[in-house]
Amino acid sequence: MLKISLSTDTIVTTLDDLLFEDHWHYLDVAFLNHLWDHEWGLSELFPLPEETSKNRKKDISTGDIVKILTFYRCLEPGSYLNAVDWFKTTACDLIIGIDGTHFNESRIYRELTVIEQQKEKIEQWLYETLKKRDNASMRIVFYNLSDSHFEGTKCELASPGRTKSHGFKSKRVVLSLLVNSKGEPFSWDILEDYTADVKTLTGNADEWAQKFKFK
Repeated sequence: MLKISLSTDTIVTTLDDLLFEDHWHYLDVAFLNHLWDHEWGLSELFPLPEETSKNRKKDISTGDIVKILTFYRCLEPGSYLNAVDWFKTTACDLIIGIDGTHFNESRIYRELTVIEQQKEKIEQWLYETLKKRDNASMRIVFYNLSDSHFEGTKCELASPGRTKSHGFKSKRVVLSLLVNSKGEPFSWDILEDYTADVKTLTGNADEWAQKFKFK
C-alpha cells in the first residue's frame, strides 16, 4: 500500500467521482450463451463458417446468427429489423467472439432460409436431449395449438382471424407444439389455419410416430 501511495501514477478517487455514460448488456447474454453451448450443445447443430460460392469463409457463421437471434428473442423480442439495434446494446460480439460489424439486416435475411432448413435436425436434437436427460418426461407428450400475430405487410403463412389474446388480426399465425410432460417443447409447425385439435392430432400422429419413433 505504501509503494502504491508513493507512485506518481496512482490516482485516488471515490465512487462519487465515477460517471457511467453508457453500458452494454452482458450477464444475461453470457448466461444464455452458457445454456446454448454447455447445457444444450446447440452449436453442434450448425457447422463452423461455411465456404461461400466465392470460395471464401463467411464473415459470421450461420450458427452465430442463430445464436444472436435466439438471445434477442429471449431478452427483447421484436422484429428482425430491430435485432441489429438491440445487438449494438449488448456485449454479444465479445461473448461469442465475432466482429459485430458483420451482423446486419442483409446478413440476417440471407440466413433465414438456411436456418429454416435445419428445423428437422433441431427437433430431433431437442427430442433426443430431453429423452436422455429425463426419459420419464417423454413417456407422455402433449399437443397444443396456440397463435400469434404478424405486424408486417408480407407473411405468406399468416391469414386473417381471431387470436386468443389479441382479438381479430389481419395477420394471424397458428402454431402447433409438441411438449413433454414437463412442458418443454421439442417439435413445432406453422398451420395455415385453425382446425379442430382432434383432426389435426390424428392427421399428424403417423408422421410424429415415424419421426420420433413413438410406440
